[in-house]
Amino acid sequence: MNDLDTYARDMTPVRLLGDAINIYANGEALHDQLSLYTHMWGLQGQKRYNSYSSKCDREKRRKLQHYCIDVFGEIVQPTWNYDMTIPKDVKEYFQKCLEWEISVYTKLNNVINSLVTGGYNNEACIIRDSLPDVAKKTEKFRRWLNDFEKANWSWEYIRIVDTKLHDKLKAEYGDE
Repeated sequence: MNDLDTYARDMTPVRLLGDAINIYANGEALHDQLSLYTHMWGLQGQKRYNSYSSKCDREKRRKLQHYCIDVFGEIVQPTWNYDMTIPKDVKEYFQKCLEWEISVYTKLNNVINSLVTGGYNNEACIIRDSLPDVAKKTEKFRRWLNDFEKANWSWEYIRIVDTKLHDKLKAEYGDE
C-alpha cells in the first residue's frame, strides 16, 4: 500500500473540508436571501453583490465537494444551518454583513490551521485561496459602514453609492 492510499483513507481532512463546505453552503444561502431583501429595499447594487456572492460560495462549495469525491471517494453534503434574521433596516443589514464576513474569515482560518497542523497542506491551500476575497468583503463592509455613518445614514447618499456599485458589478459580471 502506498502513501496515497493511506492518505485517501484518512477521514480527518474530509471532516475539515466538510466544515469549509458548510461555511460556503451557509454563505450561499445567506447571500441568496440577502439579495431578496436588498432588492425589496431598492438597492440594486447590493442585490447584485449578494447574488454574485451566493454564486461564488456555491462554486467554492461544489469545488470542495468534487475534490472530496476525487481524492477521498466521499460525498460530503453540507449542513444548511445559517442564521438568517431579517435585518430591520439598512444599517443593521450592513452591520450583519460585516459580522458575517468576519466570522467566515475566522472559521476558514481555523479550518486551514487544522489542516496545516495535520499535514494536509494541499487541502489548506484550496481553502486559503478564498481568504483574500473574504478579507476584501470585510474591508468593503467596514468602509461602507463608516461612510454611511459619516453621512448620517442619508438615503440619498446610500443610493448614490449603491448605484455606482450596481453599475460597476454589471460592467464586470454582466447580467448574472
